[in-house]
Amino acid sequence: MSKRLSWATRIERAEKRGRFTETDRKYAIDWSSCAIGERHDWVTNFKPSQQDFTRHESDLGIAFEIAIHRQDIAKAKRIHAEIQALP
Repeated sequence: MSKRLSWATRIERAEKRGRFTETDRKYAIDWSSCAIGERHDWVTNFKPSQQDFTRHESDLGIAFEIAIHRQDIAKAKRIHAEIQALP
């Protein structure tokens, strides 16, 4: 089994091809594999609960997922940078 791509890599590839893939969209919707989940290093089968992230992280995660599904690469990139800058 190959290692899952990071969101930085997924965004870079989306920029080159002009869109996110269906796999990107699938991973963006799941808290364990979205940019917030990646930041927390959650594993694929871990289902986080509300106590596992802040309200701000939740808002960013939802905005990130929406940007991915809308194929808004620039917005997804900005939100990803904000997620990575969180304390």
